[in-house]
Amino acid sequence: MKQLDLVIILDTHTFLWYVAEPEQLGHQAVELIEEAALTRQLFVSAVTFWEIALLQAKRKVLIPISVAQIRSRSLSGGLQETTIDGEVAALAVNLRGLPSNLADRLIVATALQGYKLITADPALLAWEGRLPRFDSRS
Repeated sequence: MKQLDLVIILDTHTFLWYVAEPEQLGHQAVELIEEAALTRQLFVSAVTFWEIALLQAKRKVLIPISVAQIRSRSLSGGLQETTIDGEVAALAVNLRGLPSNLADRLIVATALQGYKLITADPALLAWEGRLPRFDSRS
């Protein structure tokens, strides 16, 4: 098994697909994610769990288990969680050209700390910033 060039961070929808609808992910994305999980180089931002809770509360996603259960199962399965510190929070405000979605901005700001972002979000894939990223549908 080769060492990944960068650690991987998943955006919220890619994370949800990974845990609940893996058929939505492309073959290469699955390979990257599984390899990263095996080598403990697979991360998700803490804001992802906040965003999932928000989506559940608005009934925009229907998942039969709680966010706490999703988090617990994912972390015990090899996923790592990143926190949001002041540096990331400040950077998120100053990212030019990104949509105003708070969760996306915090995830991108976190990814800029040395992660490759796996996402299917067209706005994040098209963003002109210097961010290693991969389309989760590939």
